[in-house]
Amino acid sequence: MAGHDFLHPGGTNTRPGELEACAVQDLQPVITAAGLTLAERQTLKHCIMATDPTRVKGIHLQVRTRPYDLRQTDCLTVLVLEADIMASTLPHTESSLTQSLAIEWSPQQPETAEKLLLPESRLLFLEHAALFSSPAAILLGLNAVKLRQVKRIKCEIQNTNLSR
Repeated sequence: MAGHDFLHPGGTNTRPGELEACAVQDLQPVITAAGLTLAERQTLKHCIMATDPTRVKGIHLQVRTRPYDLRQTDCLTVLVLEADIMASTLPHTESSLTQSLAIEWSPQQPETAEKLLLPESRLLFLEHAALFSSPAAILLGLNAVKLRQVKRIKCEIQNTNLSR
């Protein structure tokens, strides 16, 4: 999973899969040295390419209606996607990770970086990007953790709007 952001230059994709494809390419010497088989390299590439935010929801939807089996690439990919965003979803780590991301984005996208710190952006992330559907995520109660934050943020936004 660490490889999905390998040599990440900061910022966001200007076209779908751009930074993910660069990570796959940049990882080739490491993958070769590790002795991965062709099938393992293809699975790794599939998992990394799936971390493109435009693909995440579709991957979750693909596995929703069938038994969850980590021997199936799409099921393994869901686990990878959840690992990618789990720390950013948890209330104890989200603030520092969001601030770090805003710092990373600020040289190239200062307005986007600033908006990232708004409660509305956090709400958008939790409701649309922080997806958890694997048995592991369900067992850990990650959707409940997420929903408590959504409720709290909506109350904060509502109270802020009422005080204006």
